[in-house]
Amino acid sequence: MNQEAITEAETPAAADAVTNTEAEAPVTPQTDAPETTYAEFTLPEGITMDTDLLAAYTPLFQKAGLSQEEAQRHVDDYVGRMTAQMEGSEEVFGQMYEQKRAADVATQSEAWLAQLKSDQELGGANFESVRARVLEAVASKGSPELKQAFNDLGLGNHPEIVRFINAMAKGYQPQDRGESPAGAGGSSQSIANVLYPNMNP
Repeated sequence: MNQEAITEAETPAAADAVTNTEAEAPVTPQTDAPETTYAEFTLPEGITMDTDLLAAYTPLFQKAGLSQEEAQRHVDDYVGRMTAQMEGSEEVFGQMYEQKRAADVATQSEAWLAQLKSDQELGGANFESVRARVLEAVASKGSPELKQAFNDLGLGNHPEIVRFINAMAKGYQPQDRGESPAGAGGSSQSIANVLYPNMNP
């Protein structure tokens, strides 16, 4: 009778011990799914992948659970944006270069004109007659390409070029004058404007 009482009294305590043992048992953590390993991404011809950038973004792709195809779409989007920015930068650089080049040509041409006017042989009282002689020679004998080069580079004001044409022009009489094309581009302008683009005739 007493033995049964003892057994019945100990039963709840034993049950609690079992429960506590189960609660204290170490919990085995769940193993994470294996990270996605990406194959080499496809890039447009001529484009090289930034390996440091790829190393930084790959864990983000893996954390987001992106497939190879989904990660490739992100790479394509990035490359497209970078390419557009590069093309835009090249266009802006080209415009800036042309503007600077035109300004440099104008500055140089003005400097040559000042030298020409002060030259003892070509300038001073001789300037107008020399200028007329050179204009006639170029109008008669100059090709459209020559006139275009004079116009684009301001060479008509270069003292040594004017000196050479003036000396050659004394040996013949020009047969043609008037309007001449600036070059193969087509617009017409006077030879005076071609040779002396920074000076009104």
